[in-house]
Amino acid sequence: MNRPTHLRARLAVLMAGGALITALFPMAGGVMADGVSLTPATGGTAISADTNSADGNGHYTTLSGPSLSLTAAGDVTTGTTITLTIPVSTFEYANTAPTLQSTAAGLAGSCVTTTSTVITCTISAGNTGAGTLSWIGIQVRPKAHTPTSTNIAIAASPAISGVSNGMNAGTLTEVAGSPVLTFTQQPTGAAGGQLFGTQPQVTSKDQFGNLRSGDVVALAISYHTAPGTLTCSTASI
Repeated sequence: MNRPTHLRARLAVLMAGGALITALFPMAGGVMADGVSLTPATGGTAISADTNSADGNGHYTTLSGPSLSLTAAGDVTTGTTITLTIPVSTFEYANTAPTLQSTAAGLAGSCVTTTSTVITCTISAGNTGAGTLSWIGIQVRPKAHTPTSTNIAIAASPAISGVSNGMNAGTLTEVAGSPVLTFTQQPTGAAGGQLFGTQPQVTSKDQFGNLRSGDVVALAISYHTAPGTLTCSTASI
Protein backbone atom coordinates (compact mmCIF):
# COMPACT_ATOMS: atom_id res chain seq x y z
CA MET A 1 0.00 0.00 0.00
CA ASN A 2 1.39 3.45 -0.97
CA ARG A 3 1.70 5.90 1.93
CA PRO A 4 2.62 9.60 1.87
CA THR A 5 6.30 10.25 2.47
CA HIS A 6 5.78 11.87 5.88
CA LEU A 7 3.72 8.85 7.09
CA ARG A 8 6.36 6.39 5.94
CA ALA A 9 9.01 8.38 7.83
CA ARG A 10 6.92 8.47 11.02
CA LEU A 11 6.28 4.70 10.78
CA ALA A 12 10.00 4.04 10.41
CA VAL A 13 10.70 6.07 13.56
CA LEU A 14 8.06 4.14 15.52
CA MET A 15 9.45 0.81 14.36
CA ALA A 16 12.98 1.84 15.30
CA GLY A 17 11.74 2.93 18.73
CA GLY A 18 10.05 -0.42 19.21
CA ALA A 19 13.27 -2.23 18.34
CA LEU A 20 15.16 -0.08 20.86
CA ILE A 21 12.65 -0.86 23.60
CA THR A 22 12.88 -4.60 22.84
CA ALA A 23 16.67 -4.46 23.05
CA LEU A 24 16.61 -2.63 26.37
CA PHE A 25 13.88 -4.78 27.94
CA PRO A 26 14.12 -8.37 26.61
CA MET A 27 10.91 -10.36 26.93
CA ALA A 28 10.48 -14.10 27.46
CA GLY A 29 7.15 -15.51 26.35
CA GLY A 30 5.60 -12.09 26.74
CA VAL A 31 6.93 -11.67 30.30
CA MET A 32 10.09 -9.83 31.24
CA ALA A 33 12.76 -12.45 32.01
CA ASP A 34 14.26 -12.17 35.49
CA GLY A 35 14.67 -14.15 38.71
CA VAL A 36 16.61 -17.17 39.89
CA SER A 37 15.71 -20.85 39.48
CA LEU A 38 16.48 -23.56 42.04
CA THR A 39 17.59 -27.10 41.20
CA PRO A 40 17.14 -29.36 44.27
CA ALA A 41 19.91 -31.61 45.52
CA THR A 42 19.95 -35.23 44.35
CA GLY A 43 21.32 -38.45 45.81
CA GLY A 44 19.28 -38.43 49.01
CA THR A 45 16.20 -40.49 48.12
CA ALA A 46 17.48 -43.95 49.14
CA ILE A 47 19.56 -43.49 52.31
CA SER A 48 19.93 -46.80 54.18
CA ALA A 49 18.70 -47.12 57.75
CA ASP A 50 21.97 -48.96 58.40
CA THR A 51 23.72 -45.55 58.33
CA ASN A 52 21.68 -43.93 61.11
CA SER A 53 23.60 -42.26 63.93
CA ALA A 54 21.68 -43.81 66.86
CA ASP A 55 22.37 -47.53 66.39
CA GLY A 56 23.71 -47.83 62.85
CA ASN A 57 27.18 -47.37 61.39
CA GLY A 58 26.84 -43.57 61.24
CA HIS A 59 28.09 -43.23 57.67
CA TYR A 60 27.16 -40.06 55.77
CA THR A 61 25.65 -39.83 52.28
CA THR A 62 27.03 -37.06 50.05
CA LEU A 63 24.46 -35.13 48.03
CA SER A 64 24.89 -33.49 44.63
CA GLY A 65 23.79 -29.85 44.78
CA PRO A 66 21.51 -27.99 45.24
CA SER A 67 22.21 -25.14 42.82
CA LEU A 68 20.84 -21.75 41.82
CA SER A 69 20.72 -20.56 38.22
CA LEU A 70 21.34 -16.80 38.06
CA THR A 71 20.15 -14.82 35.05
CA ALA A 72 21.41 -11.28 35.67
CA ALA A 73 23.90 -9.24 37.66
CA GLY A 74 22.72 -8.56 41.20
CA ASP A 75 20.48 -11.64 41.50
CA VAL A 76 22.43 -12.45 44.67
CA THR A 77 23.81 -9.44 46.52
CA THR A 78 26.72 -8.94 48.89
CA GLY A 79 25.76 -9.80 52.47
CA THR A 80 22.96 -12.22 51.55
CA THR A 81 22.54 -15.10 53.98
CA ILE A 82 21.27 -18.43 52.64
CA THR A 83 20.25 -21.27 54.96
CA LEU A 84 19.53 -24.93 54.23
CA THR A 85 17.43 -26.45 57.01
CA ILE A 86 16.21 -30.02 57.61
CA PRO A 87 13.55 -30.89 60.20
CA VAL A 88 14.85 -31.93 63.62
CA SER A 89 14.77 -35.65 64.55
CA THR A 90 14.93 -36.94 60.97
CA PHE A 91 18.34 -36.30 59.36
CA GLU A 92 21.47 -34.43 60.34
CA TYR A 93 24.39 -32.76 58.57
CA ALA A 94 28.06 -33.62 58.97
CA ASN A 95 30.19 -31.17 60.95
CA THR A 96 32.21 -30.45 57.82
CA ALA A 97 30.47 -27.64 55.96
CA PRO A 98 29.99 -27.71 52.18
CA THR A 99 31.67 -25.27 49.84
CA LEU A 100 30.11 -22.85 47.36
CA GLN A 101 31.09 -23.11 43.71
CA SER A 102 30.09 -20.41 41.23
CA THR A 103 30.31 -19.88 37.49
CA ALA A 104 28.78 -16.41 37.84
CA ALA A 105 31.27 -13.53 37.60
CA GLY A 106 32.12 -11.82 40.88
CA LEU A 107 30.13 -14.19 43.13
CA ALA A 108 31.84 -15.49 46.27
CA GLY A 109 30.79 -16.86 49.64
CA SER A 110 31.31 -19.51 52.31
CA CYS A 111 29.28 -21.86 54.51
CA VAL A 112 29.31 -23.12 58.08
CA THR A 113 27.30 -25.88 59.74
CA THR A 114 25.47 -23.76 62.30
CA THR A 115 23.77 -26.76 63.94
CA SER A 116 23.34 -30.40 62.97
CA THR A 117 20.26 -29.41 60.98
CA VAL A 118 21.17 -25.95 59.61
CA ILE A 119 23.82 -24.91 57.09
CA THR A 120 24.35 -21.15 56.86
CA CYS A 121 26.08 -19.55 53.87
CA THR A 122 27.10 -15.89 53.60
CA ILE A 123 27.67 -14.17 50.26
CA SER A 124 30.80 -12.02 50.52
CA ALA A 125 30.51 -10.64 46.97
CA GLY A 126 27.40 -10.45 44.79
CA ASN A 127 27.26 -11.71 41.22
CA THR A 128 28.06 -9.34 38.35
CA GLY A 129 26.91 -11.74 35.63
CA ALA A 130 24.81 -14.81 34.87
CA GLY A 131 25.84 -18.32 35.93
CA THR A 132 25.24 -20.94 38.61
CA LEU A 133 25.81 -21.13 42.34
CA SER A 134 26.23 -24.72 43.57
CA TRP A 135 26.66 -26.36 46.96
CA ILE A 136 29.43 -28.97 46.91
CA GLY A 137 29.85 -31.72 49.51
CA ILE A 138 26.67 -31.61 51.62
CA GLN A 139 26.64 -34.77 53.76
CA VAL A 140 23.62 -36.18 55.61
CA ARG A 141 22.64 -39.25 57.62
CA PRO A 142 19.46 -40.44 59.38
CA LYS A 143 19.18 -39.84 63.12
CA ALA A 144 17.14 -43.02 63.81
CA HIS A 145 16.50 -46.37 62.12
CA THR A 146 12.83 -45.82 61.21
CA PRO A 147 12.30 -45.05 57.49
CA THR A 148 11.13 -41.48 56.94
CA SER A 149 11.17 -38.73 54.32
CA THR A 150 11.55 -34.96 54.46
CA ASN A 151 12.76 -32.00 52.41
CA ILE A 152 15.63 -29.57 52.85
CA ALA A 153 14.18 -26.05 53.07
CA ILE A 154 16.07 -23.11 51.58
CA ALA A 155 15.70 -19.53 52.82
CA ALA A 156 17.50 -16.28 51.99
CA SER A 157 17.80 -12.86 53.59
CA PRO A 158 17.36 -10.54 51.82
CA ALA A 159 15.03 -12.56 49.59
CA ILE A 160 16.25 -13.83 46.24
CA SER A 161 13.82 -13.25 43.36
CA GLY A 162 12.41 -16.58 42.16
CA VAL A 163 13.40 -18.49 45.31
CA SER A 164 10.69 -18.59 47.98
CA ASN A 165 11.68 -19.18 51.58
CA GLY A 166 10.89 -22.79 52.49
CA MET A 167 11.22 -24.03 48.90
CA ASN A 168 12.35 -27.67 48.52
CA ALA A 169 16.12 -27.76 48.02
CA GLY A 170 16.34 -31.56 48.08
CA THR A 171 14.38 -34.60 49.25
CA LEU A 172 15.82 -36.93 51.90
CA THR A 173 14.35 -40.42 52.20
CA GLU A 174 15.48 -43.15 54.59
CA VAL A 175 14.82 -46.72 53.45
CA ALA A 176 15.16 -50.13 55.10
CA GLY A 177 18.69 -51.42 55.50
CA SER A 178 20.36 -54.57 54.20
CA PRO A 179 18.13 -57.68 54.14
CA VAL A 180 17.90 -60.24 56.94
CA LEU A 181 15.81 -63.25 55.85
CA THR A 182 13.71 -65.25 58.28
CA PHE A 183 11.30 -68.16 57.82
CA THR A 184 7.96 -67.04 59.18
CA GLN A 185 6.46 -70.39 58.17
CA GLN A 186 8.47 -73.61 57.79
CA PRO A 187 7.47 -76.07 55.02
CA THR A 188 5.88 -79.38 56.06
CA GLY A 189 4.43 -82.46 54.37
CA ALA A 190 7.23 -82.89 51.84
CA ALA A 191 7.12 -85.86 49.42
CA GLY A 192 8.99 -86.47 46.18
CA GLY A 193 7.29 -84.86 43.22
CA GLN A 194 4.54 -83.34 45.36
CA LEU A 195 3.75 -79.88 46.66
CA PHE A 196 4.58 -79.11 50.26
CA GLY A 197 1.54 -79.55 52.43
CA THR A 198 2.45 -76.22 54.04
CA GLN A 199 4.31 -73.82 51.79
CA PRO A 200 7.31 -71.93 53.22
CA GLN A 201 6.98 -68.24 53.94
CA VAL A 202 10.03 -66.01 54.04
CA THR A 203 10.13 -62.43 55.36
CA SER A 204 12.77 -59.91 54.35
CA LYS A 205 13.53 -57.28 56.97
CA ASP A 206 16.55 -55.25 57.92
CA GLN A 207 18.45 -55.58 61.19
CA PHE A 208 16.02 -53.17 62.85
CA GLY A 209 12.88 -55.03 61.83
CA ASN A 210 11.91 -52.70 58.98
CA LEU A 211 10.13 -54.61 56.21
CA ARG A 212 11.74 -54.60 52.77
CA SER A 213 9.78 -54.85 49.53
CA GLY A 214 10.72 -56.05 46.06
CA ASP A 215 13.38 -58.53 47.22
CA VAL A 216 13.71 -61.79 45.26
CA VAL A 217 14.62 -64.84 47.38
CA ALA A 218 16.08 -68.05 45.95
CA LEU A 219 15.30 -71.20 47.97
CA ALA A 220 17.47 -74.35 47.87
CA ILE A 221 17.12 -77.85 49.35
CA SER A 222 19.72 -79.66 51.43
CA TYR A 223 19.93 -83.44 51.56
CA HIS A 224 21.30 -86.24 53.73
CA THR A 225 21.61 -89.41 51.67
CA ALA A 226 20.52 -88.50 48.14
CA PRO A 227 20.41 -85.32 46.13
CA GLY A 228 17.13 -83.57 45.46
CA THR A 229 15.85 -80.62 43.47
CA LEU A 230 13.57 -77.91 44.84
CA THR A 231 11.30 -76.40 42.20
CA CYS A 232 9.39 -73.23 42.93
CA SER A 233 8.10 -70.08 41.31
CA THR A 234 10.08 -66.85 41.65
CA ALA A 235 8.18 -64.28 43.69
CA SER A 236 8.95 -60.85 45.05
CA ILE A 237 8.33 -60.14 48.72
